[in-house]
Amino acid sequence: MSQRGITSDHQKGLIVGDIYLQTRVRLLAENAGWRPNVVLNYTLKTASPKPIANESMRFFDTPGYFFHLEVGRNLLSPDASPVSLRLSGHIGFMCWETVQKQNDAFTYALALSSQLQNWHLAIQLGGYNGWMKHSYGSEYGDEPMHLSARCSYRINRHLTASCGLERGLRDYPFTQLSLGLTYTSDYRLFH
Repeated sequence: MSQRGITSDHQKGLIVGDIYLQTRVRLLAENAGWRPNVVLNYTLKTASPKPIANESMRFFDTPGYFFHLEVGRNLLSPDASPVSLRLSGHIGFMCWETVQKQNDAFTYALALSSQLQNWHLAIQLGGYNGWMKHSYGSEYGDEPMHLSARCSYRINRHLTASCGLERGLRDYPFTQLSLGLTYTSDYRLFH
């Protein structure tokens, strides 16, 4: 905790979390011809609230803002085939603060997803390349790259079971296995 500048466990008080504001603008809509779906995503994270102790830092190293240009295209349409296949990806830029230093990074991702009846499979390669490693030393490790796979099965209208595996390839020395059960309600807050 001292490396991240977080306060001790013994402080008391109320701090409200961060607020994200997002705008997504569709630049192109996918059609039956060659044209993919293209979306510009701009997300702004408000500054963290003032901590209880002035020397304390933020809760998380989250982006301050980021821009993504997202592109996706169906290779096999669910209307024309029992199996759908979609290729998608994004390139972008993000900026965030880590322990009184600002970092900027080029972001990227490439994904392939498929669906067959109630089964859904997605594989993604992604990461970002920041500059802090080059300016402050290799211990910052801000060029992570990871490969992930996720499989889900829709049991019924309300329940979906899923499992996922994520493997760090560079500057992300973790492997994660996730299992989940999602319940989706028909209740709508606004009609």
